[in-house]
Amino acid sequence: MKKILHIILWPIIFILGQFFIQNLFIASFNSHNIDTYRKLYKSFTDLEIIETSQYKTDLLNYMNLHALLITSITFIVFGIIFLVLIKPYKKNEINTNISLKTIILIILSGISIAIFYNTLIYFINNVIHITDNYIISDIPLFTLFLTTGIMGPILEELLFRGIVYNRLQLYLNHKKSVIIASILFSLMHFPNIINMIYTFFLSFIMIYLYDKYKTLKLSILFHIIINITVLFLVYILIQNNILINTLLLIISLITTPILLTKLYKS
Repeated sequence: MKKILHIILWPIIFILGQFFIQNLFIASFNSHNIDTYRKLYKSFTDLEIIETSQYKTDLLNYMNLHALLITSITFIVFGIIFLVLIKPYKKNEINTNISLKTIILIILSGISIAIFYNTLIYFINNVIHITDNYIISDIPLFTLFLTTGIMGPILEELLFRGIVYNRLQLYLNHKKSVIIASILFSLMHFPNIINMIYTFFLSFIMIYLYDKYKTLKLSILFHIIINITVLFLVYILIQNNILINTLLLIISLITTPILLTKLYKS
């Protein structure tokens, strides 16, 4: 049990590490601007100042402006750590040529799944408001492409499929390892329950790809495709064009099981 808990600590360390790096930037913002707010809100304490809408807006703009730098630092620091930790399991990887057909199936499957899930949630939201997924971020699309679309998936695959899943298999059977690794991955998306359920099942697909092809490259590719698809899909969904969104849902509903079946048989 202690060894299992030791494995679970790594996702916690990853979350705390991100929190620490973000707070370094918050501290930098405060050190340069807190005196201005003290002059602006003379009767306010520092705790009251940080609760003002002006402070919150300015801080959010500052963090958005530095989003690429924050994510890049996180990516470099944890990328190095994860690559060191994953080294013992690299020997299990097989350097086989992945067919172009398999790569295309993975790309199309990722696109189809992302469209199906997000359009489905869009229509559910029209009946019962359950999530705020479809809000355009103030962060430039190019920055989101690099951070959420590429850096994030790489780090998460190194951690959850490369380290957590591999280490769990040293002490648990395959089924338990898959379930626990998937639960931990879904918990990274707390408190959005809908996304937690979604990522829990996505983890099964990414573990399947890792197990079948003995390389993280394909699970990383699948993860990147899903995230990038969502980034662009949001701009379509927020237009509230019922016809287009319905067509997307119907097409993805048909193509997703077909593509996943072909991927399974490939």
